[in-house]
Amino acid sequence: MTILPVSKTSKFYLLYLICITAFAWTTNAHAKSTTPPTSSFEQLVSQLTLEEKVSLLAGESAWTTMPIKRLGIPSLLFSDGPTGVRSVDGDPATVFPVGVAVAATWNPLLIERMAHTLGQEARSRGIQVLLAPMANVHRSPLGGRNFESYSEDPYLGGKIGAAYVRGLQSAGVGATVKHFVANNQEHNRLFIDAIVSDRALREIYLATFEHIIKEAKPWAVMSAYNQVNGSFMSSHQTLLRKVLKGEWAYDGLVMSDWGATHGALAAEAGLDLEMPGPAKHFGQQLLDAVKAGKVSQSAIDDAAVRVLRLIDRATQPQPPAKADVDQSSLAKTVASEAIALLKNEDDLLPLDIKKTKRIAIVGPNADAVIIQGGGSSHVVPALKQTPLEAIRGLLQDEPVEIIYAQGTDNELIPPGADYRLFSPTRDRNQLGLKVDFYSNSDLSGSPVKSGVDRHFEKVGFGTSLFQQTDGQFAVRWSGYFFPPKDGDYQIHLIQSGSVELKIDSKTLVSPDMPSHKLKLADIIPATTQAASISLKKGQAVPVSLTYHAAKFPFQFLRFGVRTPSGTPEEAIAAAKTADFVLVFAGVSTTSEQEGQDRSSMAIHGGQNELIEAISAANSNTVVVLNNGGPVAMPWINGVPAVVSAWLPGQHGAAAVADMLFGRSNPSGKLPMTFPYLLEDNPSHATFPGDKVTRYDEGIFVGYRHYDTKSVAPLFPFGHGLSYSTFQYSKLNGPQTASAADPMVHITLEVKNTSQRAGSETVQVYISDLKSTLPRPTQELKSFAKLALQPGETKRIGFELDKRSFAFWDDAEQQWRVEPGLFAIRIGSSSRDIRLAHELELK
Repeated sequence: MTILPVSKTSKFYLLYLICITAFAWTTNAHAKSTTPPTSSFEQLVSQLTLEEKVSLLAGESAWTTMPIKRLGIPSLLFSDGPTGVRSVDGDPATVFPVGVAVAATWNPLLIERMAHTLGQEARSRGIQVLLAPMANVHRSPLGGRNFESYSEDPYLGGKIGAAYVRGLQSAGVGATVKHFVANNQEHNRLFIDAIVSDRALREIYLATFEHIIKEAKPWAVMSAYNQVNGSFMSSHQTLLRKVLKGEWAYDGLVMSDWGATHGALAAEAGLDLEMPGPAKHFGQQLLDAVKAGKVSQSAIDDAAVRVLRLIDRATQPQPPAKADVDQSSLAKTVASEAIALLKNEDDLLPLDIKKTKRIAIVGPNADAVIIQGGGSSHVVPALKQTPLEAIRGLLQDEPVEIIYAQGTDNELIPPGADYRLFSPTRDRNQLGLKVDFYSNSDLSGSPVKSGVDRHFEKVGFGTSLFQQTDGQFAVRWSGYFFPPKDGDYQIHLIQSGSVELKIDSKTLVSPDMPSHKLKLADIIPATTQAASISLKKGQAVPVSLTYHAAKFPFQFLRFGVRTPSGTPEEAIAAAKTADFVLVFAGVSTTSEQEGQDRSSMAIHGGQNELIEAISAANSNTVVVLNNGGPVAMPWINGVPAVVSAWLPGQHGAAAVADMLFGRSNPSGKLPMTFPYLLEDNPSHATFPGDKVTRYDEGIFVGYRHYDTKSVAPLFPFGHGLSYSTFQYSKLNGPQTASAADPMVHITLEVKNTSQRAGSETVQVYISDLKSTLPRPTQELKSFAKLALQPGETKRIGFELDKRSFAFWDDAEQQWRVEPGLFAIRIGSSSRDIRLAHELELK
């Protein structure tokens, strides 16, 4: 375990747990009544009728729990995370970097701070439980939700996840660790059966959750959609009741993923709360099952206690939450620390502005907002900025010419409409479209709410209005569209309700026109419609888009517009005249999505060909990638500098600009391996499967496979360069320790040997040099991030406990440490080991 100072939020959290000895309801947005404190949750449960107990075990609505007014038990309000606080009404919020970027910081203390401020923002909006963090291990580079989760390594994921939970709950908002467990793909995710050995479950897939639960004590856990070894996770008695609640002594609540409950007997297996509400499998079915003796009274009482405990924890008095919490600086800091400098030949970066007269900025992501993935984690950003805008702002006072060329288009479908191309009026004194909400379906009378909208990818909105009008509401967007080029504009709409779109007085989409049915994220019915229109540059044309609410509470609308793209020739011409070229490439706004796995590691839309041509035209080419995981780089040998910016949140563009021009020093490290080929990945032969997916690679996930099998990666786990250089020395540790209960303390020194302040992540790997069972060549067991001034030296210590040396013994069904020789390996990455120390466990 890394020796680090205890943060203020950690101290507060521990004090908070110790001090809660009484049960007290507090006033919240959903119930004004209160009840006197009671000595225990069990005592309160004894006051409930069976019908009331069962009613607690299913949601009241899509986002709220069931209150019991008779006893003043309030309802709780949930919201999606983890990138930000997603409003059920579609209001803007701070968009932080996605999960994989958060892990790339390798900085738990920073992530604890981030999550605390995220919790403050949630509380200012009346939200008491956030459906985050996502702790699933990256099994394959193609996993559709890898961008939301942390790592291929359970130790790193556990440390970052625990920090997130501590920070969020220190602000009085409950964390929901998801998706428990082996939820590692989107293909057939609602029913896929993950066939995985006990050892792989324990050492890889359960390990992240175990670490978070034991270290940070999250208030809720969400069970996954999928099956594990033949049982749906929401009904998995072994993993829910025996392991999670029994062996790990977890006292929090277990809720289903939305629509993932399979029958009333799930309550007996350990599921406490069916979501969303109202009840489908619990409710009357569960009541009947209890009366028939199929579900025990003790299971109902235990679940009711856990629901009440969550309500108690989430309604404790807290300092007033500021509605205008300024998270900008912290969001930018996280984005900055996440940036991984993958390659930097001849110290091309940072760019020397004093030696630069002209910079070419090219690529499909240069003037696009690529900051998050799609699906339930999607948040309406409070700020939108593209890299081109950020760099122009940073260099506005410098005598440097900036030329821009898009070069190619990488969107799989037309991207969300760019608000900069719209205005409520012809004079274009505002950007976006005028929006009016009506409390009726025919848009009559005066709107109940109006404003200017700049975001046209709406993952949920209008929930409050839906409740007020019994689902009879409508929305109209209106204004003018200013085409940036002559040509054909492709229109693409996805909606859960019904829409009508008019551009230049032409009806392009209406409910009676052809449409295609689909299910968003496999669960929400929707339709998609497409059209095109030819427009002239600069000629403002009127736009009108109306939306009529779907019959169910969840509203979804995506208004996509693909503008005529630039050509590779334009980008190559710009590159030839520039001192440096910055190519912004990678994934798009439509390629990282919940509900679908990636089809390959390739980046789309002719980007590889563009990068090869640009680097041939200008040897000073820097490629900046937006990515939610590994991408193929067939051009890597011809490009001197490569940066992974991830999906960096709303301040990511500014963070990247600072890094490129030396205003900040990169310190991000890869939380996963980048393979040369997809076929090199150990899960390739069995991913994703069809009805069954077999985890035949066992414990050899990620770098455990590459290192053990001597497969060279493109970039190894833990890799990330800096503008500074660091020297490791003076590693000290014991020669022997007890195998029965090892507690090993090691120390070393790290020195910044450069003239620039920087941060280095020291990584500790353990190797069992002779084992009776197959083990990876090395496994990450600790790490620490150090900030060092030029010439500064720091001494750092690590403590390695029993789990650092143990493996799971399937035969004995327990963790076991074998006596023998171990190597403690200290490195800057899994393939850059600087020091080693041998230790014998006796």
